Amino acid sequence: MGNYRDRNKDRTEPQGEDAQLENMLRRYKQDCIRDGLFGELKKRRFFMAPSEKRKQKSIAARRRK
Repeated sequence: MGNYRDRNKDRTEPQGEDAQLENMLRRYKQDCIRDGLFGELKKRRFFMAPSEKRKQKSIAARRRK
């Protein structure tokens, strides 16, 4: 059983500009997750009637208690 570096030796890691781009994309995705952007997009994906919004809000408040 080899160490961690030996097991991942076959994987090719991006070099130069590709590495920078991947790091930038990873940081952007983490920022979006932290800001709650993906959750907001998920909520707004489908139209929800105002009565449904109130119902969901009420259910969420009961869960918090």
